[in-house]
Amino acid sequence: MTRCPYCDTPEHPGQNCDRESLKLANARLREELRVRDLELQARQKLDAPGVVMVSSLVSHKTGKPRVDIQLGEIHTQMSVDAAVDVARNLFEVCAGSYADGFLMNFLKVKLEQPPGVYAQVLNDFREYRAELAEEFKRDQTEES
Repeated sequence: MTRCPYCDTPEHPGQNCDRESLKLANARLREELRVRDLELQARQKLDAPGVVMVSSLVSHKTGKPRVDIQLGEIHTQMSVDAAVDVARNLFEVCAGSYADGFLMNFLKVKLEQPPGVYAQVLNDFREYRAELAEEFKRDQTEES
């Protein structure tokens, strides 16, 4: 069965389409266009070198909250829970980076150690920090 190219109903004899059918076809096409526009906006990247962009959005398909992240050319969307995990990881890595920088500077400037020494101490410190974090995590789950 063929369909009318204008009103999308089963093809009818004659040239005249039912006015209500045309309105429904128009509304359906407008909704498709709206959804495609939303999808395009969600995929849109900022075109700037070294861009870091984070924004919130709501999925038009599921109605659930999402987070849109762009780092340079990399662009992704994720669930809010996944974004919170990324943020927590960033905070933890930043805190570790401060500690690494402090230790390296202390060994280099205050104790005047050669690069090989502070590189090895820094490596041992990172391993110790990871072990300690794992121990703290186990302690937290045992107390619960």
